[in-house]
Order: sequence, then C-alpha cells, then structure tokens
Amino acid sequence: WRFFENYFDIPGLVAFARILDHLRETGASENKTTYEDVWADVHASLYEMYIFNHFKEDRGGYFPAIKQETGSYIEMASKEIKEWLKKLRQQNRKVFLMTSSNVDFAYFIMDFIFGKDWPSLFDLRLFQAKKPSFFTESRAFLRTSKEFEIGEPVEELQPNGDYSQGNKEVLMKFFRKETGKADPKHSSLVTAEELRWMVSDFWGSIFIDDLQGDRSAEELRWMVSDFWGSIFIDDLQGDRSETADKNLKMNTAYGDLISQYATICVPSIEYLAGVPVDHNFAKFSKDAGNARGFHPGRPVSLLVSQ
Repeated sequence: WRFFENYFDIPGLVAFARILDHLRETGASENKTTYEDVWADVHASLYEMYIFNHFKEDRGGYFPAIKQETGSYIEMASKEIKEWLKKLRQQNRKVFLMTSSNVDFAYFIMDFIFGKDWPSLFDLRLFQAKKPSFFTESRAFLRTSKEFEIGEPVEELQPNGDYSQGNKEVLMKFFRKETGKADPKHSSLVTAEELRWMVSDFWGSIFIDDLQGDRSAEELRWMVSDFWGSIFIDDLQGDRSETADKNLKMNTAYGDLISQYATICVPSIEYLAGVPVDHNFAKFSKDAGNARGFHPGRPVSLLVSQ
C-alpha cells in the first residue's frame, strides 16, 4: 500500500484510482501485481512531468502550464507576509529558504509570489535540497549563479548566497558562525529540522517546533476572524485548559497524527504573520488526541465530545 500525504501526491492518487476504475469497468483481472504495475506507470509519469530541465526546455504537462497561467495556480503573498519575514530577520535571527525545486523554477515562482526583490527577505537560499536526505546524508553544497548555472562544490556558505543540494551539518555550521551561538536552532524561530509540511483534512498545515507557551483569551479575540470562528471550537471565553481538552477526542486519523507528531498546527502563513514574532504558542503534548497545539482554536471537524 502507499500513503498519499501531501499535495504533490494528490495528482498521482487521482490518476492511480481512475486507472483502477477503468480496469474494473472493462472487466480486467485484478490482483496485487495489477496495483504494483499501475503505480509503477503512474510514478514514471510523475517523474517525467517534474524533471528539472523541463522547466528550461518548456516541456511536459506541468511547467508550460505554470508559465502560461501562473496566477491560476499560485497566489501572490500579502503585504503582511512580507513584513512578517522582514521582522523575523531582526534581533540576529536568520531566515532562509529551502526547497527541493531547482533554482530556475524556484526563482520563477518566488518572483511571482513576492516580487523581484524577494531574495532580500532571506539570509540564504537553498535549492534542490533533496529533502529528507538533506538531513541524513553528506552531499556537498554547490554554488549557484544568478544565471541559474550550478557550479563547483563549496565547503562553507556565505551570507545572501544561492546554493543547491547540500546537507544539514554545513548549514548549521553557517548558522553557528552567523549568530555566534553554539546551538543556533534554539535561537531561531524556524529551523530546517523543525519545519514539517503535511495536509490535514481541510487545510495545508504548517508545523513548527520549539515554540512554547500559551495564548491568552484577549489575544484570541483579536486574532480569530468571523471565518476562523466558524470552523474552530469557541476558545474565546478564557485560556484553554487540559480539563477542557479531556472532554474532547480526535475523530480523524490525520488529526490524531497531527497531535502526536507536530508541535503546533496553524491554518496559514497569513495567520502567523498576524501574530507577534516573539509570541509563545501552546504546544501539543504527547497524549494522543491532545488539542492544545491547534491555533487559533481547536478545529470543529477534528474533535467531538466524549
């Protein structure tokens, strides 16, 4: 079996399911080998679609469509998000971009989202990172030019640089040097190891480690809009408590996974941009079904009363 866990997997899931439906409608025989063969074909198609050099060559069914109708697929960042990123860089914080996309495609997308000056929002920009092996292997960083050419390996990163591939150890060496901290991940709001992306039942969620503390009722009042109020359990009458959480249980597998393996869960980057950068968030505990890490409130669709 295969677990489809993110937006990149969704097209493959749909194609896989429709092919199986077609085979069943035509009366084809079906067994374990059928599933393996169909998925192998779908996987090969996805690989062909996302080959890095197809962006430059304008080939395939993905990159040409993105180029021609970028606004149909990608939203521009709000002014609030840009200001939030600028604030993150204050007080010796270091903000970096890491993506598994190739440098030319990443620049194209970021130009559209943030404008041509987007590199100034980051202290470092890393491309084709090949996550998650970035955190476990020792590939060298490759210098990347403004013409998107991949250059020679480097042993040390420089501020405001563009690099491809690489590994966690060299990245952390850079942050130790730049911040003067022996353990810089604890002095940063977000670090590479601590940013995890998943998709919950109804939103793309961001999970961030090492954000501790609790939220007051007053803060919740001004941060929760009418929209948020319609999908979150009412937390506006006071601080959330462990007692209140014990009266609720998670009713979805994904909600349970979030509470066990994430630290916090928020509905959007816009939400984070509306919170002070030094704000302390209540975190999920190790108890299964714990809901304290959902912000700005506990999602109605994920929780039911016991």
